[in-house]
Amino acid sequence: MADRQAGRVGWLELNAQRSALGVGFYRDLFGWGIRAVPIAPWGVLPFFEHGGRPIGLAFCAMGAFAPPRWLLEFLGDPDDAHDRVARLGGEAGGLSHVPGHGRVASLRDPDGCLFKVLAPERADASGQPPEVWFPDRALPGGIWGAGLWAWRAERLVEFYTALFGLEAEVLTTDRHAACGAVTALTAGGEIRLLIHDTEYEIARARWVPMICSVSPGGDGRRAEVLGAVPQVPVFAVEGVGRVGVWSDPAGADVAMIDPQPASAPT
Repeated sequence: MADRQAGRVGWLELNAQRSALGVGFYRDLFGWGIRAVPIAPWGVLPFFEHGGRPIGLAFCAMGAFAPPRWLLEFLGDPDDAHDRVARLGGEAGGLSHVPGHGRVASLRDPDGCLFKVLAPERADASGQPPEVWFPDRALPGGIWGAGLWAWRAERLVEFYTALFGLEAEVLTTDRHAACGAVTALTAGGEIRLLIHDTEYEIARARWVPMICSVSPGGDGRRAEVLGAVPQVPVFAVEGVGRVGVWSDPAGADVAMIDPQPASAPT
């Protein structure tokens, strides 16, 4: 993919049977705005806003065994990704156009992890995505990026670098550490995504959104008061920052990061 934005997180969807618990949690923890939007045929859905800009929504998962999770949409070329994903070891789902949102490809990586690739609707004849898709990620509560947590993730590093046209930079190599071995996926020296290769076996590979925080430890304690469960203690990665992972009250995993200035996406 030649898209200069490829691999950035463009949209978040909280998908859980108890999604309403997550809506209040993120409002109280990060100060995200909540706006009710009628979307046929699902009814009224809560949209998340940061800095007055929409960044995602919450959706009540259907099915008795649907796992709570964040479903991430990465910026890129959905048609190209849909055409190439099987050759890279993944699986192509459907292509769709969502009015007011953009063109979306639903895909799975070699571990079966579901994600989407989004081409936002263009703002004008310049061909540039509207500013709404690029909130200031350096502000507390902004979306810094995402981390993929998986067991034996070497093949996933190869998959995502090839799919998004990114470069891989190994940051840590200790799989036994709480954060596992960490590889950064970069473009022009800017970190877009992190892949955590763990020695402990994770039941299912998962993408975890990384939200900016001035103090992951302090915000983590507040998150626990609000009903979150700690999953990975706050750790530091050189060139990235300090990060911790919690499960929110809806059961979905979210990370908080205090990024080092040089590593924060622009």
